[in-house]
Amino acid sequence: MPDTSPSIRGALGMRSNGVFVPKRTKVLLAPRNISNQAIAYKQALSGTQYEAEVWSFGEPAFGFTSDRVFDEERLVFDLQYRTEMFSEAVRRFDIFHFQFSRSLLPVREELPMLWDLPLLQSCGKRVLMHFRGTDVRRRQAHIKREPHSYFLDGGRSVDERVIDDRVAICRMWCDRLLVSTPGLLDDVPDGEWIPHVVHPAEWSADRSIEPVVPIVLHAPSSGVTKGSSRVDEVCSLLERERLITYRRVSGLSRDELRAEMRRADIIIDSLGIGDHGAISVEGMAAGCICLGHIAPQNRERNPGVPVVEVDPVSLESVLRELAQDPRRRAALRREGIEWVEQRHAPDVVGRRLMDVYEAPKRPQLAAGRARGYPGWATAVTDRSGGLEADVARLEELLRQERPGSFRARRVRSVAASWYFRGRRRAVRAFGPERTRRLQTLMSKGTARLR
Repeated sequence: MPDTSPSIRGALGMRSNGVFVPKRTKVLLAPRNISNQAIAYKQALSGTQYEAEVWSFGEPAFGFTSDRVFDEERLVFDLQYRTEMFSEAVRRFDIFHFQFSRSLLPVREELPMLWDLPLLQSCGKRVLMHFRGTDVRRRQAHIKREPHSYFLDGGRSVDERVIDDRVAICRMWCDRLLVSTPGLLDDVPDGEWIPHVVHPAEWSADRSIEPVVPIVLHAPSSGVTKGSSRVDEVCSLLERERLITYRRVSGLSRDELRAEMRRADIIIDSLGIGDHGAISVEGMAAGCICLGHIAPQNRERNPGVPVVEVDPVSLESVLRELAQDPRRRAALRREGIEWVEQRHAPDVVGRRLMDVYEAPKRPQLAAGRARGYPGWATAVTDRSGGLEADVARLEELLRQERPGSFRARRVRSVAASWYFRGRRRAVRAFGPERTRRLQTLMSKGTARLR
């Protein structure tokens, strides 16, 4: 056998003893592990020609894990740290599977959001963007589609221009666009739905005896989004009538939520989105009957999904009937477990992922790039005036109060709450001066006010 250098042997997938081993394609799942799906995808690809790794920018929520965790603050302010992270990613990975409309490099004032997507394409990488829900859901369109839209109940405001620009950028520079639920195809029509991954064995529970009084669980990630006020009203009424036992929980780790699902009999998902989420799939895997509102077009996209249809009006009557019909509950349990095994098991979704990774580039990709970079939008341009006014108001209030007074402590608490609960990145995008002003306001206290 001719002499072959170590670098050539590695590129060919050849071991030092001359034995050829097919080189595995390296996949990076980043920069968030939403609903633990990045880890689930990695596990679903295990044993295939794909080798995946999960990176998280900031500590994962709800007890989820990642292979690598990067400090978000350092990525924003430390050029060397940021450069080393990006260089390592480009050197090691072939496919970049991004999550929640985010990429590797943070937004900079002088550059548009997702500005590293064309850079990765120029390096010959395959790039995919996986939309997860609130990152692409548009308020006005959702209200038109959904008579009980959660936006009508005070759902958070969104900048639809930023969403449009973000999707346009991804459409131009990503090889494939993916969505996590069928309903998001209304917002990204050229997207491809990747079902939620669940390991049935990890969620299974003993369901040998159907209880007389079922336990109803509601575990909203957002009370407004899920229609929780109506759920509380109906379930409290039926609990007083001793038809059900109601449990509402929030902020649980993944293990704690799994334990709750194994004890529960019925799970109520969202009443105001028009789509079912991860909790329905995980609940069915645990043998629960799942209730929620799924819009007709989404049931057509996912025919046969065994989520019992309810909306804010019908919830009481449907839940009352189900609570008094143990035979129907038993049938729905079996149907849900079978559904998850057939549609959401790791081997099923793993094959779907491999199809996406191997699919040819979208035909409109090259034509779209010829038109230039759309929007040059920054993710926070619309917030600068409001945040500037907020910071100025807090500074004025603090000047009017004695050091250490209740009002002064309250101002610092508000500043800390903004800083730590989502506005931090927005403020920092406007430069170090405004960031220092907000940090000064919170410098003597970080108690959460709300």
